[in-house]
Amino acid sequence: MDRLSVVEVALIGLVVTVFVVPGVVPVVVGVLGGGVGLATGLVIALFPAAAIGGAVATFATGDLFTIGSLAGLITVVAITIRHAISLVDRYRRLEQVEGGAHGVDLVIEGAQARLAPILITTFGTAAFALPFVLLGDVAGLEVMRPMAIFVLGGLITSTLLLLFILPIIYLRSGPSPASETESLLSEPPAFEPSAA
Repeated sequence: MDRLSVVEVALIGLVVTVFVVPGVVPVVVGVLGGGVGLATGLVIALFPAAAIGGAVATFATGDLFTIGSLAGLITVVAITIRHAISLVDRYRRLEQVEGGAHGVDLVIEGAQARLAPILITTFGTAAFALPFVLLGDVAGLEVMRPMAIFVLGGLITSTLLLLFILPIIYLRSGPSPASETESLLSEPPAFEPSAA
């Protein structure tokens, strides 16, 4: 009973997507001190898309979804959420605290600042998973190999989404509400006395 059917994995993914992540991500983002709306929306939108790479890799190798694949899904989702939150947090800090770049300069500067941590995590995790994939179906690796395949595929799409798609979405969504409020408070209101 080690193997799960595609329907069972889809149902588990649906439960995690619908119930767990929307409850956990706002709490984490709130603890980090950011507004919940934009960051939560970006993170929730990214992690199912990041897991697609793992599903494609699993199907491409001819493996079925197993308990190991499910562990790989959880790993990819956790890495994606962590990096997405840190990237959005960096954008917000650049907007609000450091008063630096805006627009394209903001997302480039933020992505450059988070590039090394994202790539180090990605390559480190891939280096750990790759031997399990290369060893093949060796006795004792029945759980590790499907997990490693899912993780490698998920890391590819996750990294691409984090470094290229998330900045574009953040840029297109406009400044964060706290940034707008801060800019309104920093400019004195235009007051023109009326001639009574």
